[in-house]
Amino acid sequence: MLLVSTPFVIGVKRGVTAGARILIGVVIGLSFNVLDMTISHLGLIYDLNPALMAFLPSVTVALVGVWAVRKV
Repeated sequence: MLLVSTPFVIGVKRGVTAGARILIGVVIGLSFNVLDMTISHLGLIYDLNPALMAFLPSVTVALVGVWAVRKV
């Protein structure tokens, strides 16, 4: 999650308020939580590999974070 938040701290212009940054962080955190819960429940429903379902949300967020840091 720290990797995902890095582009917002480094790349955000001065015109963005602290409240907007906090709101972005809350939305990202809630989105990750919903993604994690959804993927874990889909894995249970469709009887998919538990290890894959456990690592998939984290790997997805890590890839998005790396992409965002490279973009900034």
